Amino acid sequence: MKKELDDKLSAQFPHLYADRNASKLHTCMCWGFPGNGWFDIIWELSEKLEALIVAGGESERCRCGHLQADHDKNTCTGEVKHWRVGSGTGTKEDPVLPYEQYGTPCECRNFQADNLRAAQVKEKFGGLRFYLDGGTKEQLEEAAKYIEAAEDKSFVTCEVCSATGEVGGPGWLKVLCTECRSKGASTWREK
Repeated sequence: MKKELDDKLSAQFPHLYADRNASKLHTCMCWGFPGNGWFDIIWELSEKLEALIVAGGESERCRCGHLQADHDKNTCTGEVKHWRVGSGTGTKEDPVLPYEQYGTPCECRNFQADNLRAAQVKEKFGGLRFYLDGGTKEQLEEAAKYIEAAEDKSFVTCEVCSATGEVGGPGWLKVLCTECRSKGASTWREK
């Protein structure tokens, strides 16, 4: 996607694209957005998702799993408590413990709210793919409906110019209109 369109999305939807320029060690959003032709689809989806994030408020949990209060008070212990199935064999001598608690190290230095945010936006098998991180179960369920509609729309929208298109190959599948296909935007072959 053109830099000016990329910048426009990132500026208009700061919560959703909070990780847009983060390191590739942290997110796949560092790779940006797919074709210019899908800009309107991504914009419409982003409006819905940004509203969902804003309506949900700021998460009290950090991305590391700790509560914000622990970070604010500098009482972050360095471990996040998780639960997993115990490792006993089930015999009388070695019963299976239903769950045991274990810790994982805290990797963050400052509180970062675990809000809903874009993890990756890309093209795959000719269609738009939009992946999220964070958020609540309710937010993710609502977001899935919006994402599915946008992905469906991408399969009939030219990636290059946004005209009505069709998925084609061979090789790398792309959605292209007749005009973009005739200009050689892909190695698309007529059926």
